[in-house]
Amino acid sequence: MNTHLERFLHTQLNKPQQQAVTHQDGPLLIIAGAGSGKTRVITARIAYLMHNLKINATSIVALTFTNKAAREMRERITHFIEQGPMPFIGTFHAYCLLMLKKYFHEHPFTIIDSDDQEKIIKQQLEKRNQSKELSARAVVHQLSLLRNKYIGHEQIKHATVGNQVLHELYIAYEKEKKICNYLDFDDLLIKTVQLLKTDSRFQQQVCRQLTHILVDEYQDTNVIQHELIKQLSMHNLTGNQAHVCVVGDEDQSIYSWRGATVTNMQTFTTDFPNTTILKIEQNYRSMESILAVANALIEHNSQRVHKILWSDKKGKNRAINLISGSDYQETDRIVNALKAFKNKYRLSTNAILYRTHTQSRILEEALIKKGVAYRIVGGTQFYERAEIKDLLAYLKLLVNPFDRISFFRVLNTPARGLGPKCEELCKELWGKEPFLTVHELLEKIVVDKLLPNSKLYTIQHFSSFFVNLSGLTPSTVAIETILERTQYIAYIKATYKEENATERIENIKELLSAAKHFENEGHHTITQFLEEIALLNEKITAAKESNDAVLLMTLHAAKGLEFDFVCISGVEEQILPTSRSQHDTEALEEERRLLYVGITRAKEFLILSCAKSRFMFGTPSRQFSSRFFDNIPKELLPSFDSSYWTERQTEQFFNQWFAQATFTESTQKTVISQAAIKNTLNANKTNQNDVKQNSAQAYKTIFKKNQKVRHPIYGIGTIQTVDSSSNLKQYAEVKFFSGVKKIITTFLEPA
Repeated sequence: MNTHLERFLHTQLNKPQQQAVTHQDGPLLIIAGAGSGKTRVITARIAYLMHNLKINATSIVALTFTNKAAREMRERITHFIEQGPMPFIGTFHAYCLLMLKKYFHEHPFTIIDSDDQEKIIKQQLEKRNQSKELSARAVVHQLSLLRNKYIGHEQIKHATVGNQVLHELYIAYEKEKKICNYLDFDDLLIKTVQLLKTDSRFQQQVCRQLTHILVDEYQDTNVIQHELIKQLSMHNLTGNQAHVCVVGDEDQSIYSWRGATVTNMQTFTTDFPNTTILKIEQNYRSMESILAVANALIEHNSQRVHKILWSDKKGKNRAINLISGSDYQETDRIVNALKAFKNKYRLSTNAILYRTHTQSRILEEALIKKGVAYRIVGGTQFYERAEIKDLLAYLKLLVNPFDRISFFRVLNTPARGLGPKCEELCKELWGKEPFLTVHELLEKIVVDKLLPNSKLYTIQHFSSFFVNLSGLTPSTVAIETILERTQYIAYIKATYKEENATERIENIKELLSAAKHFENEGHHTITQFLEEIALLNEKITAAKESNDAVLLMTLHAAKGLEFDFVCISGVEEQILPTSRSQHDTEALEEERRLLYVGITRAKEFLILSCAKSRFMFGTPSRQFSSRFFDNIPKELLPSFDSSYWTERQTEQFFNQWFAQATFTESTQKTVISQAAIKNTLNANKTNQNDVKQNSAQAYKTIFKKNQKVRHPIYGIGTIQTVDSSSNLKQYAEVKFFSGVKKIITTFLEPA
């Protein structure tokens, strides 16, 4: 008898967890909320099957999404089962590859990676003279989404009928793979599903001993993965369906952009009849008051099974909405909070979360200036990002025409046919005449005709990028001019997948915002701008040496992590939720789930932060707090408008708020001293009344369909629809030259 396992089952698991571990009859759907200990449940269940029910290890398969998760599961199981064979525990792709290698011998196959896929698509685009119009990487991404969404060749062909180019590329891509016996990573699953459906011999070899299938993070599965589980469960030697146990939480389904579908959990009981549903709602991570905020928010989603997270950790006053006057004031407030929190906890137990990496730039600058060490998780520091370094290299050449590092970085970026041979020629000439400037060097190549005529023309064109620009040019003017002359935005769109390209373009716009900010601070020229960035980078280098650093990351990157203190920055309309999601119900629900994931990362304290104004693409923009605040009662998430707080009041506020860390439910006293900030709150009330009056005044402006309006960023457009369903805001869909945008009407004025 394994006393360690038995003791664990009876002392370390709550009742719903015990039921999940020991369930025996039929399919099992475990709906495990954030922080509810789902990994311990699935690993304890595997150990229970092997030890208590004497299920052979070869009859159990456990599937997950990452090698890291699989490794953690194996390590936990070895605490209970120290000897003997282990069941397969790994990713969907690893399992399918193993099955194909063992049982599919019709013909040999080669697995191709994403680079190989892009080469095949690029060849097809070149045949069609479309290589300049379409990015091979973007096409590969689109095909992957389709192939994971639809089952079978005919379904996919039918789905692409409306897009003739994609339709033809899909057919050509599949034909090339078939000729060469290629399988890409999607094919590992697709081929396995196909064989399970059509090849009885393969069915029996794969499924004959399979009696228990377990899947972690089921909310992240796509259509093909769901179909794979169905097929695996149908063909074992007993004649009965294999026992399928899946663990997931539709409230944490945030990966639709890579094919995941939340409906897999909702249709599970249909596809697997007689399913038992167990809900695990006790949270072991967060304070009850933080969970109350999360519960109130997610209750407004329709695509979910109702559940309410709860906790034995009963601390009060742990979540607030902090309002700032501007994005720069917001970052100052966040840094003040971190400094106050640092008095009790290590910085590394804190996290600043945001919707996109673009938002990190202003946070990084504030942290650097205040001497707070930080580390970006799942991303790169703003001024280290490739597109930012490219543009800064162009600017550096305007200040220092001897800068060879910057020259070689941009000589062929964007690609213009000036490759290694041209670089070697430049190095050779500099070796002979080391004091030539970049411009003198290029002029010498042209005058002496040291390259073919086509290359000489390209060099002349490259030189023209710098005409009428110098180190004294205003930085915003220089960046905009370089972007236009190099067609850098078009290069980004053609080179990267849509999602990646969008993020890089947003980073470029954020660089413009930084330049505008420095100009407002008196640093007008390119030279001054680059000097400020150099000083920031020097401080970044010094901060890297610290082992204790606050973590910065996107909300997506925070999934699965936990922190003592979490601050979510930029909880505003157009940011969270994004502008793209505001007229799409499913997308809007996913944005709400994303905020829910961020909230449930917090163990002790939570700030949801928003600003009244923000630099957007170099232009000051009036901001509105996210509609998601309307989902959360004020008594659960009190708002504090810090727009008029002094530095001293801000420090006092956070010191007093964090001082309550040891208080429990029985404590009736509210620690936040209202008297300490009485003057500030009075100013806030006045300001809030002004906001209400402004909002009421805004509604007096009646906007109608087909009306011409003006927007400070997008220019003049025509209203397509008007939505006044919200009690607080009115929205209009406006057709601008750049496309249709859904905008709060207070941003508009009659044209």
